[in-house]
Amino acid sequence: MAVSPSSQPLVQLTHVTKSFGPVQVLKDVSLELNRGEVLCLAGENGAGKSTLIKILTGAIPRDAGEYRIDGQDVGSPSPAQARELGVGVVYQELSLLREVSVEENLLMGRLPARGAVVNKRELRARATSMLERVGLSRVDPGMLVSDLPSLRVRWWRSPRCWGPMRAS
Repeated sequence: MAVSPSSQPLVQLTHVTKSFGPVQVLKDVSLELNRGEVLCLAGENGAGKSTLIKILTGAIPRDAGEYRIDGQDVGSPSPAQARELGVGVVYQELSLLREVSVEENLLMGRLPARGAVVNKRELRARATSMLERVGLSRVDPGMLVSDLPSLRVRWWRSPRCWGPMRAS
């Protein structure tokens, strides 16, 4: 499916600043993410990559600057709000909860639930869809991660499995 270019960035950080005590980690940083792009954030240790990602995902607030999604100011979203807005990150090294099912790992923090009760049918359907997207329809979403053959754990690093993050 071709992605039509848009003049407006999908995600935009403008003039972002962040300090931890007296140490300024980010100074006047701007970043634009456009539809259909896959970007890698690279730099030396201490360059502020992790801090920038944490601001994007709502893990920490920025001290100054703007954060827009689809042209709308989103303020300083919480991690749950950022996920709801479609912001997700595929880290180089993922942390899996080995004693939890594949489906629960896939949807951790986004479990379909009403109150404290998880909708198991919806959980299974979403996880199955994600697995099918990366060609792993034979993986049982209910299987504990600790029971997966080690070769299958590599699929967790596939951005195709994790995106798009918008709630359906």
